[in-house]
Amino acid sequence: KQVADILHHLHVDQQLVWTELKSGNFILTDDESLKAIDLESAIPQESPNIMYTATYAPPEFAMEDLCGRNMLMDFSFDIWSYGMFLYEIAMGELYVTTHELDKNDRVRIFSKLKEQMMEEKGHLDLGEKLES
Repeated sequence: KQVADILHHLHVDQQLVWTELKSGNFILTDDESLKAIDLESAIPQESPNIMYTATYAPPEFAMEDLCGRNMLMDFSFDIWSYGMFLYEIAMGELYVTTHELDKNDRVRIFSKLKEQMMEEKGHLDLGEKLES
């Protein structure tokens, strides 16, 4: 409930998209209330994004970012992140993990994805191209 209240305050009262809603950005105070940290990443709705954590980003945002297109941020980004946060809390693990891959592997995979998307103008078939 406290996370939802924080998100409500950012969206309704401040008209901000946080972009960094994740478990690592909360601390528990001595009186056991939850406090949000890393709020410098919050930006006005309909602004281009500057930073985000890939494991909490909506897939359509990540794909646009990989293609070099900068999407304007809206509250749906945080709603997706909130779902990923709830999944992590409920299951005890991230829904999407990249820690098994080193940086070189991730760069190679993302480059391949970007190349394929550019060739096919938005159509993406992950299976065949990633196996090669």
